[in-house]
Amino acid sequence: MNRKTFLEKLEIVKPCLKYDSIVPIFGNVHIDKTFVESFNGVQGIKVDFGEEAFVEVCVKGDLISRLSETYSSDTLDLSVANDIFFLKDGKKAVAKLATTPVAEYISPFINKSKELTLIGLNEDVISGFEKCLGTSNKNKIQENQHGVIVVYDDKGLKLYSTDGKRISKFVTDIQPSVPPSNINVILPEQFCTLLVQQFKKSKAGDLSIGQNDVVGIFVGMEIYSKLHTNEEVGIPDFEKEMSKFDIANTKTIPIPDEFSKAVKRGTIIFDKGDKAIELSFKDKTLKVNGSSGICTIDEEIVLSESLGVSVFKIESELLSESLESITEIGIINTSNGNIILGKDGNYTALISTL
Repeated sequence: MNRKTFLEKLEIVKPCLKYDSIVPIFGNVHIDKTFVESFNGVQGIKVDFGEEAFVEVCVKGDLISRLSETYSSDTLDLSVANDIFFLKDGKKAVAKLATTPVAEYISPFINKSKELTLIGLNEDVISGFEKCLGTSNKNKIQENQHGVIVVYDDKGLKLYSTDGKRISKFVTDIQPSVPPSNINVILPEQFCTLLVQQFKKSKAGDLSIGQNDVVGIFVGMEIYSKLHTNEEVGIPDFEKEMSKFDIANTKTIPIPDEFSKAVKRGTIIFDKGDKAIELSFKDKTLKVNGSSGICTIDEEIVLSESLGVSVFKIESELLSESLESITEIGIINTSNGNIILGKDGNYTALISTL
């Protein structure tokens, strides 16, 4: 097989290698005659070679970097023989294969769930995953907040996520090819990230949700992950939580470019010390104020419509990240303070203030 093609396939499966695992096999790559795969105990990737090129072998994942550094030419062909990669002209390569018995390799793709819900992916759904990933919790210990929650019921398909400071919701009217009776599962963050990345390359794909796992299916490639179900971790009822706020009757207006730019400037100015900025809404005017002790920001922005009178503080970095996913903004007044309501089509976000 052409070296460049081979290394490209190995790079694709690299995100699911786990070199520091107490289970060494999770840091290995399984090379079959027609495909290559990796699995770290939770997520896995399988990629077709497109041609039959190898005997079956299982090697350490660091082979990827070693082969990348060994040759500079993109036209060298590589084969496997006697556990050594060598050129077809018979010259042995530097990288000796550290093989593991293939029988010890754990392939998640062999025993994946048979009872499936098949959802056709499109730009709309992937946009929802991408937006919800922005508010997913990065703390892996809190499993009920880590990743994107997929809910399917008689009202359709919905995506949710939260990082404890924001809640995101994305609604789509897409109908699964194989409809389920009910779905309420967490898709891990890494899986969702890989799903979005691969869809942008392939422009088409399917999402297959089983009883215990989920698979993203693309031409020549599959992405696998185990699932955390509602029964296992107790997924919060996000619809119930969001219904506590009067979202439907809250006025929203288009976000001025000047507002987004002012907030971004705030994230730079407040790199140290107090990272909060004060937002003051009155009539059709919005004032953005803040001070780090050395630098200050004091800007006045004209709004298209009035959002009433409100004054509150919010983390500048949190707001800046949130503004990247929304096009409209509103203010919800509660007994515990103000909540920023953000919208963009089928996407809704609730953002807490200080």
